[in-house]
Amino acid sequence: MKNTVKEWIKTILAAIIIALLVSVVIQPVVVDGRSMLPTLEDGNYLIVSKLGYKIASPSKGDIIVAETDNLSDDGKSKKIVKRVIGLPNDHIVIKNGSVYLNDKKLNENYIKDSYTDGSVDIIVPENEVFVMGDNRLESQDSRAISLGTINKSDILGKVVIRLFPFNKITTF
Repeated sequence: MKNTVKEWIKTILAAIIIALLVSVVIQPVVVDGRSMLPTLEDGNYLIVSKLGYKIASPSKGDIIVAETDNLSDDGKSKKIVKRVIGLPNDHIVIKNGSVYLNDKKLNENYIKDSYTDGSVDIIVPENEVFVMGDNRLESQDSRAISLGTINKSDILGKVVIRLFPFNKITTF
């Protein structure tokens, strides 16, 4: 009987430790909306690495999940999934349907349409990133005054894998 109880305690402790590690290291996120088409679709199930940016900073092109001050329908702060376009001190200009990063036109073969609407001329502030969705015509992102640039402290992590749908499992 003592051995059985010890085994149960070991199993329960191991499960608790694994659960804590998983909750600290990764976070599941479900894509809500069309702003990242064609890269990500509404309902895609993603795994986000929460440790990546504890060690390093975001890089241009990373797909991130961030918490915003905007509220979702249930009254909680809204999480967004977007692509990092600019880092601190980068000069972002959007004009005539194109994005320029530090005076060089970006070649963005990942966007849905070859057109980026809006008129932006900004130097990304310290400790912030400029993000946009890949579906520029349907994305609420750093171009919008209501969102603006994202503080690095609001970044929950980097998208590392799409797990669902199963026929589109992809690492990023």
